[in-house]
Order: sequence, then C-alpha cells, then structure tokens
Amino acid sequence: MVKAGNGKDGRDGDRVDIHLWKPSPAGSLKINIDATVNGNGKGSEALAILEGCCLDINRSLMPAVLESDALVLVQAICKREAIFSEVGIVVDDILLLFNRLDINSVNFVPRLTSIAAHGLAKYVLSFEDEALWVGDCPVCVENLIMVDALKLP
Repeated sequence: MVKAGNGKDGRDGDRVDIHLWKPSPAGSLKINIDATVNGNGKGSEALAILEGCCLDINRSLMPAVLESDALVLVQAICKREAIFSEVGIVVDDILLLFNRLDINSVNFVPRLTSIAAHGLAKYVLSFEDEALWVGDCPVCVENLIMVDALKLP
C-alpha cells in the first residue's frame, strides 16, 4: 500500500494499492492461477486451482503459495466456507486436497499483478489438450515474464 499525495494542499492524499508480482519464497512453489475461457467461464478459476493443486501433489509436494484473481473464490478457500453452487463442489475438492498439501498461503492478486499468467492462460485457449511447461515457457509469454520481472523491487 502506497500513499499518494495530491501536491496541492499538503495533505497525504488517497491510498493507492500498487501490486507487484513477487516470486515464491526460496524452496517453495508458486501456483499462479488465471483461467481465461471462451464462452461460459463459471467455475473455470476453481477448476484451474484444483488442477494446480493436483499438479503440486503429483510433481513436487513442496511448500506452495497459491495466487488467484478470483476474490470470492480466494475468500471462500481461506475461510473454508461452503459455496452453494456448482463451484462449491470444486471448492470442497480443493479443501480436501489442501489436507495433503503444504500450502503456505492463498492470496488474491489483481489480474494486472501477473501479466504473464494471464497471457499464458489466453495462449492455452488455442489448445485442445492440457499443456504443462516445467522449467521452460512458451516463447509467446517470454516478454510478458520480463514485464513482470521488471516490476520486482
């Protein structure tokens, strides 16, 4: 949180949130979630979180930080609240997986915080099957990753 003065009358001005992408702590995995869909997107962010948790179980089992731009979903997961809709079933599955995972935190981050995650989500829309990149990334998002990296303090 940063205070921005208006420069006219010496008052502090309004608070302005400045969100910067941050890497995960050393020795942990960061699961950035951004679901972009064509058509009906109900539940897609929840399904993306569920898939990210499954990947963590299947590939690493290391401590993880999960970030999503779906505020209501993040709040429900953090409070371990039931959501009474079709998304609620997926949230229940996510919470069950959390018992098997070492999730350090679940955070809401505005979409502009991780431009690369959003760009990658849009890129994958052209795929018929799932895609997974480990250690590399598609060339089309390399520039977006650099944009996120340049925002680091």
